[in-house]
Amino acid sequence: MDELNSSDFEDDPNAFLQPSRTAGKRKNEAIMENQVKDRLDSKRMARNLTFVHGAPTTQWAQSRVVNNFKTYLQTINHNA
Repeated sequence: MDELNSSDFEDDPNAFLQPSRTAGKRKNEAIMENQVKDRLDSKRMARNLTFVHGAPTTQWAQSRVVNNFKTYLQTINHNA
């Protein structure tokens, strides 16, 4: 019974995975190298987002509201 209660794993430092300082290093370097380009790309993509989702009729209704709001903004001389 003593064999089952042994502390073999508690004394062995290699029994558990040790965290690595280089884990994710390549990904982090790629993020840092591409941050300027990625930021510009994300701004461009955000400008082209459409805020419609759902069934086709729901998409149409949502688009109608957006178009009506843009027309209203033109009447108060505000750029949409």
